[in-house]
Amino acid sequence: LPILPDNACTESVTTTLDSYRPLWRTQLLELGLAGELLERACERVETSVGAVLNDPTGRWILDSQHGNAACELALTANTEADKVVDLIVDRTFVDLDDNSRWIIDYKTSQPAEGEPMEDFLARESALYMPQIQRYALALYESEGPSLRCALYFTSIPCLHELSVDVEAV
Repeated sequence: LPILPDNACTESVTTTLDSYRPLWRTQLLELGLAGELLERACERVETSVGAVLNDPTGRWILDSQHGNAACELALTANTEADKVVDLIVDRTFVDLDDNSRWIIDYKTSQPAEGEPMEDFLARESALYMPQIQRYALALYESEGPSLRCALYFTSIPCLHELSVDVEAV
């Protein structure tokens, strides 16, 4: 999603998908995908991006009018074990309505067939909580307590806010 232009939310979904299809294909080729794997990956990217652009929440996340917004924000942080780690935050911005800093991590996963959404979200939250906590800790010093963290599942689409208490970590 970081390769989408600022006007992706104002253009038609078809125009955006048509414009970026060749770029996505090239990027997937550069990753070594070919044949049937390449075709399935291209379809998955297009389906996910289309779902995001058709979702009001997805369009809100990508809105270029947010304050201090960034995609793939590179951060360097110290861990509790005094190790330096490099982090990449998928999407972050300040919501000008309530002045909170959002940290959003994109995920392409979706519930297994027959899996209740509640179980899926609980499983994914537990899996990715350590990663989200690292992002929140890295931004906490500059942003303060007004952090809001979420996973955004591009395939479904679904924004799932997580409760992260950086002062307790």
